[in-house]
Amino acid sequence: MDKHFKYKYDDLFNPTLKAIKNLGNSGSVSEIEDEIIKILNLNENAINEIHRESTTKLTYRLAWARNYLKRYGLLENSSRGVWALTEDGKKTNEVNKEKVKKFVVKKDKDERLEKNHENLEKDSPKIDDKPEEIDEFT
Repeated sequence: MDKHFKYKYDDLFNPTLKAIKNLGNSGSVSEIEDEIIKILNLNENAINEIHRESTTKLTYRLAWARNYLKRYGLLENSSRGVWALTEDGKKTNEVNKEKVKKFVVKKDKDERLEKNHENLEKDSPKIDDKPEEIDEFT
């Protein structure tokens, strides 16, 4: 249960976009987190509330928010630990969180179906692939 940190990952979509814009369209994970702390005016209890072991809820949920925004096409992970706005991201000031979630869930589902389809095709014998025993009878 959230005692101090009340934001869910999807509540962090727009603050994440704003934070990266404030940082000049790119920033490290820690720079983005610091900027979001300012934007949301978080107190020490909210900042330090633990999700699991040593990861804070803020850090954990921001990672999910960045991932969703990346899958939505607004962010890119230009190098390890550095996130930047894409061209679409630079043009976007705010997103509808339900629209983002719906898009990403559908994209993930479509990709899983495509992967399953590819695996089925790869594992299925082709028409031309007839067992040698059949050749003996033709």
